[in-house]
Amino acid sequence: MKQVGRFFLEKILAGLARLLILRYKPLIVAVSGSAGKTSAKEAMYLALLGNEFGVVRRTKKNYNTELGLPLTILSEREPRGVGSWMLIVLEGLARLIFFHSKYPKILILEYGADRPGDIEKLLRIVKPQISVLTAIGAQPVHMGNYPDGREGVIVEKGRLANVLSKNDTLIINGDDEALRRIAKKSKAKVITYGYGEGAAVRGIHYEVMREGVEVMVSFKVEIGRRVIPIKITGAYSEAHILSVLAALSLVEALQGNTVEAATRLELFRPMTGRGRVFVSYQDILLVDEAYNASPIAMQLAILGVEKIFAKRKIAVLGEMKELGEAAAEAHRFVGQMAANVFTMIVVVGAEMASEIVKGARKGGMAEKDIFEVKTVKEAKELVIKKIKKGDMLFVKGSRSVGLEKMVESFEN
Repeated sequence: MKQVGRFFLEKILAGLARLLILRYKPLIVAVSGSAGKTSAKEAMYLALLGNEFGVVRRTKKNYNTELGLPLTILSEREPRGVGSWMLIVLEGLARLIFFHSKYPKILILEYGADRPGDIEKLLRIVKPQISVLTAIGAQPVHMGNYPDGREGVIVEKGRLANVLSKNDTLIINGDDEALRRIAKKSKAKVITYGYGEGAAVRGIHYEVMREGVEVMVSFKVEIGRRVIPIKITGAYSEAHILSVLAALSLVEALQGNTVEAATRLELFRPMTGRGRVFVSYQDILLVDEAYNASPIAMQLAILGVEKIFAKRKIAVLGEMKELGEAAAEAHRFVGQMAANVFTMIVVVGAEMASEIVKGARKGGMAEKDIFEVKTVKEAKELVIKKIKKGDMLFVKGSRSVGLEKMVESFEN
């Protein structure tokens, strides 16, 4: 019965969303990728705030499905029950019947793609004029759900490039080989960002600093002949910089003022579970990456942690889900990387945790510093016994592992 109700709700929301797009004709910016899309979306929203671009709305949280995407088009409300869904539908109808002068000029919409066909379903609701692709990587998340593995993910994400016309714009992370392949087939104008010399929006001179209890990242952005310095408090990873570069690429595509946008982006803060850094009790520096994990996200996060000063660095690493045949190799790689950065690791999970352990051993980590547990509760109890004042605690794993409970225990 619930499935039937969801089906009809999706159809109603999608229909209303299409009609609203026809009525108000906002610029549609689609954001997708196997890592970094939500943080990039938040950075883009911040970059566009102000009088220059008019009213801007973005997907809240990760509402990036057939149910969530039209929600952003219809309303800013967050659904909290049957009553709120009815209000959202009524609000959409009201906006359709009575012209609303403050309806957004720009909609930044996140397009999720857990399985083949997901992007196509969302494109039936609304097609973008600007598509932003953040990353695919060597072993993209959800590739286990695609019969063709990584190539299937590339095809699916590529739909957001293929749908664009020659008058549209495709923004990609130029450091990603798969995205460069996608861009070659697109009719649209292409803007690249990243760290490579050919990037139109390039990050240079990346440095992580720690001043007392605060961690911050400092870098410069090259856009043509312009060089813009940026410093972001509470950030530490190249992933955060890439989100800012994606946002400035969007401003560049819209022919906006990138210097003013960069000033706004200094207020960018990583979200809970997505790279937030804070000091917990006993002066423990906690790096909260608990929301989700993929191989490329793990790699960027661990490389970032390496640059932060701390007496000891302890990692709680959860499994990475839906990687298919690449799962074992990907987990061993993470373990090997972790061995070069952390003093001690605690691995959580029942399926692939042992592969992280194998990688850590291969990386040269001593057996006494490697711990493997099945549950978050066990990991929490172990860490509480081992951690000391002034240590760093890094927490990252797939959402299904539930490592946010570990972070919450150190916040309270």
